[in-house]
Amino acid sequence: MQERNLKETLGSVEKTLAENDMMIKPYKEGGYVLGGVDELTIILDESLANVNNTLANRYIKPLKKGAEKLSQDIQLIIKIDQTCCFFVVLLLLF
Repeated sequence: MQERNLKETLGSVEKTLAENDMMIKPYKEGGYVLGGVDELTIILDESLANVNNTLANRYIKPLKKGAEKLSQDIQLIIKIDQTCCFFVVLLLLF
C-alpha cells in the first residue's frame, strides 16, 4: 500500500514536469528570453520537495534509485533555470 502511494507520488511529479516546459519567446531584434520562468521555478521547487519527502519515507527502498535520479534531475534543471535567468538579467543590463 505504502509503496504504491510512493510510486503514484513520483509518477505525479514526473507527469507535472513533462507537461511544463520552458517557453522561449522572441525579444527585441532577433533576441529571445525565457517565458513563464516564475511558474516553472515554483513547479520545480514543489516537485523537488515532493521527491525529497518521498525519499524520507521508510518504504522507499524499492523505488529509491529512481527517486534519487529524479531528485538529481530536478536539481540540475533548477541550476540551469537559475543560470539562464542570471544571463538574461546580465544581457538586459548591458
